[in-house]
Amino acid sequence: MEKKIDVKLIKKNNMLTAVDIDRTGISDYWGYDIFYFSSVKDIIKKYENTQIILTSRLAENYNSTSFSANLKINSNNDNSILIFFGSPKFGLKDIFYKDGINHENFNSYNFFPKQGTQTVRLEESIFGVLSILNSLFFS
Repeated sequence: MEKKIDVKLIKKNNMLTAVDIDRTGISDYWGYDIFYFSSVKDIIKKYENTQIILTSRLAENYNSTSFSANLKINSNNDNSILIFFGSPKFGLKDIFYKDGINHENFNSYNFFPKQGTQTVRLEESIFGVLSILNSLFFS
């Protein structure tokens, strides 16, 4: 099982040391929380009132017009979006199928058309998709 740890870097006598630290020992912590779920069904159930977006190189190409038309903005200020990304071994279609969920019930977009590679690395995809959505919502 993967585990997120927090460390404090201490420089003493030109030596850099990393010390495991409890999050409460970090003032003004700006990081993120990690939640573990046993299945995609559990995630969807927990966030059932959240708009879900799937990312896939096999989906329709993203464009702000169709994306905005499919986006449901609520008047109750709960406009959260949950974005699913595939893995290097399995796309979302396979992941959802394993959990008995029809991926076609959700909006799916290819945010990187003509990407030139079989897959986009997860960390690149996260930054890219968030940048695209940030420009849509805050431009």
